[in-house]
Amino acid sequence: MQRATAHQVNFLPWPGFWHKLVSADVFVACAGFKYTPRGYENRVRMRDTGAWATVPVRETRGQSYDVEIADHFAVAQIARRIDHWSRQRSYRHRDRLEPVIDYLRNSPETHLYRLNLRLIEIVLDILGHRDTEIRLDLIDRTGVPIENSIAEIVTGNGEIYLSGSSGPEYANRNALVGIQEVYVQDLPSGIASESVLHLIAECDDPLSRIQKLGHWRLWRGKDVA
Repeated sequence: MQRATAHQVNFLPWPGFWHKLVSADVFVACAGFKYTPRGYENRVRMRDTGAWATVPVRETRGQSYDVEIADHFAVAQIARRIDHWSRQRSYRHRDRLEPVIDYLRNSPETHLYRLNLRLIEIVLDILGHRDTEIRLDLIDRTGVPIENSIAEIVTGNGEIYLSGSSGPEYANRNALVGIQEVYVQDLPSGIASESVLHLIAECDDPLSRIQKLGHWRLWRGKDVA
């Protein structure tokens, strides 16, 4: 049976995001949900200063696919920031980040979700992971209950749903009808919430490290088994 997972298209997200993605056969990149200001779609923390690296955007009241990038110079500045911190001696594999740096310096994208989706593809290529198919979902899900949205997204993409660790907090397993099996991500505490780029630049085998970050627990009704 095919394993499917889904998530909004975030900006160079933390390792936990990638653990979920590389565990699936199909990753559905959702851009039809309402954009969340001050969320993770346009920003991520980096270890150099602990501050956010933020892509400025114009309108934030619509769906994610509506959000436009406001300042391409600021995007190029993020590239320069990555280039700067990755030159520290602890980042022995900083050359791996060159495709990310080059893309941020020269990206022609006008919309945030397209920038983020392309960065996801670049990172997967850097990791050498080709076992997960990326599918883009642009359906407007305004007003649709989250359980219905999940069921619709998974249907046609797989029979097994891999939920993020917070899934049981906002979804009802019993309402996820039609999905044969649902597993919840189990991540240990202490995983850095910073961009995965740090892990990629310092680990000899970043893909293996990401795959071993956590486990999956079968979700049975009200409880996680």
